[in-house]
Amino acid sequence: MGQSKIDIRSALLGACLAWICLGCNSTSIPEQSSKRVPVSNSADESTSATESTSADEATQPETDLPEGDVATFGAGCFWCVEAVFLRLRGVNAVESGYAGGDVLNPTYEQICTGQTGHAEVCRIIYDSSQITFDELLEVFWKTHDPTTLNSQGPDHGTQYRSVVFYHDEEQKELAEQYKRKLDETGAWSDPIVTEISPLTNYYRAEESHQNYFARKPRRGYCRAIVRPKVEKFEQAFKDKLKDRSQFPTSAPDAEPSFFAVTTAKIERGELSVLFRDNSESPGILSGIQSLFNTRYAPEFDAYDPNSRGDSAGLNFEHIISAHRNPNNKFTPRKGRYVLYRVRDGNSVRLVRRREDSPWSVSSTMEYTVREPYYVDFEFRCTPHDAQLFGERGSAIFFFANYMNDVAEVPLQFRGIAKPGENEQWIQGDGPQSHPHWRGGGTYRNTQAEAVEYDDDLEFRLNSWSYDSPRYTKPFYYGKAANDMAFILMFDKAHRPEDEIRFSIFKFKLDRGPRPAWDFQYVVHKVEQGKTYGFKGRLAWKKFVSAEDCLREYETWAAGLRDE
Repeated sequence: MGQSKIDIRSALLGACLAWICLGCNSTSIPEQSSKRVPVSNSADESTSATESTSADEATQPETDLPEGDVATFGAGCFWCVEAVFLRLRGVNAVESGYAGGDVLNPTYEQICTGQTGHAEVCRIIYDSSQITFDELLEVFWKTHDPTTLNSQGPDHGTQYRSVVFYHDEEQKELAEQYKRKLDETGAWSDPIVTEISPLTNYYRAEESHQNYFARKPRRGYCRAIVRPKVEKFEQAFKDKLKDRSQFPTSAPDAEPSFFAVTTAKIERGELSVLFRDNSESPGILSGIQSLFNTRYAPEFDAYDPNSRGDSAGLNFEHIISAHRNPNNKFTPRKGRYVLYRVRDGNSVRLVRRREDSPWSVSSTMEYTVREPYYVDFEFRCTPHDAQLFGERGSAIFFFANYMNDVAEVPLQFRGIAKPGENEQWIQGDGPQSHPHWRGGGTYRNTQAEAVEYDDDLEFRLNSWSYDSPRYTKPFYYGKAANDMAFILMFDKAHRPEDEIRFSIFKFKLDRGPRPAWDFQYVVHKVEQGKTYGFKGRLAWKKFVSAEDCLREYETWAAGLRDE
């Protein structure tokens, strides 16, 4: 492998913004670990990324395919990586797979948990007389963001890490040399975090992931993410492309697995839920636009249906630092916040790129409607510039629920009224008892300290919290009109790195009994490139009793522990 001239003037292409993990339930696949291996580019057209593979199909025999030198790269979603390298002259084949972890014969569903240690990778079979390893490295580093740890765009987890798995000492030396030169010349403003490690425990991915872009060009993800990336790559590396007649082709699927939408209505069990992006914000907000229980209150929206600009649920409303900054207010209302509907028909995901956030925070919020009356949600975020959060380093991610008419204004939760007292039901009505009070307040866990912030912070109403009472369990409920219960529960209360806080604000009570039953996710010390987040569940059901609401939380929490 000869060494070609390395162009390190700039990174020409943006990161691959891969964000959908659709579980594929295939089981064991034989490991392939030699440097020269047969690689398949074929794909089973009848199998989608969400379909199962039977046990009989799981073990795949090796196939006679082109041999050659082998490179193995991880750069986020392997659908993007595969589509790029298949177009390079001298590349004979590309195989999507998993490598570097400890779990034997992993499935895609397991990979998506982020707990296997494996990375999504592409194994590239190439002819070194036509293209050299360092030319492959050039394409690798210029077609993703190598400065984000365990993250590409809104995709978070070690399975999306930037990695070169070398096959011999020569590849190791070339990769380290290239990385060193990129760092020395400041090709990126942030340090490169690409892992360079020997290849271990490689497994071929399921057939549904092979040659993905060629087979599924009309899928929403391929149209929105892969195709623009490939087009930019083709423009930047046009002197290194194969003849177009040699580009991978296959009969495409007609049905997209997920796609960008402005709104998405999901009806399941007792619920009818309308989700929305922020394309009409700030007039119409992102998140849940309307929430109906069609069995017990079919004409009653849980959320305020009348107030333009403050009517939504599970709405990502603020990112707030501990120091003065004009971006402490309403930044998620601005910039692109794209809503994707998932093929399963029960889920949507809001995706925000770091480029669209003045805090340089990429994030996702996924919602899944479940029978009989639940909306499960999961928030994930990665700060890409910790300096923006100042010396104190804390970040408050604030979520709003602008309620319709309620029977009782206070939040109801289990907690203690004062230190040393027994747990009891607490009514959190947001009384005026703090110098920074403005229409409501925030309750924290018994183990949590107050969030410290600068004296000149201009947006303090969401930063301070009551010293008493405190909550003991991470859930609350509220009694809405029409004898309905609104219950929110979370998978965490307080940890050294983060916590959940409850908030109530009463700005609209002069117009009617419509409080905001909100919550906050607080990161105590932002670390650049680290992924944070939480899971939660919303229940919108007929009110039975306070104890019934508590049982809803305890049942859900027990299920999480069993996972």
